[in-house]
Amino acid sequence: MLKDTRLPRAIDLCVSTMIRYHDARRCRQSTVLMIAEVQTHAASFAEWNLSPEEVCTGILQPVEDALVRCYGHELGRRLNAEFRDAYESAPVFAETSSVLVSCDGRCTSDPRGWSPDY
Repeated sequence: MLKDTRLPRAIDLCVSTMIRYHDARRCRQSTVLMIAEVQTHAASFAEWNLSPEEVCTGILQPVEDALVRCYGHELGRRLNAEFRDAYESAPVFAETSSVLVSCDGRCTSDPRGWSPDY
């Protein structure tokens, strides 16, 4: 696990992206922007060569915890689901054949690439 300040900063980036998304007027543009930001974060974090477990415990779970603290159980979990969908659909994951482990221990292989269904 990273011992420096990169993980707290990574969590802050992800949470602030979701806060901006929540505060924005809901439209296709705000959704596309949120997905692009989250996928950019995911690509940046992938350069750290974290294991799937480190990504889960070091980034994904703390982001979920922060969103639930900020918005409550129902809305926080919904925002987190959108965050996780965007994060796991990042092209950096689609280019590899690695297996990602979800935070609840289930394995998912080759997350789907995101394509708008508008």
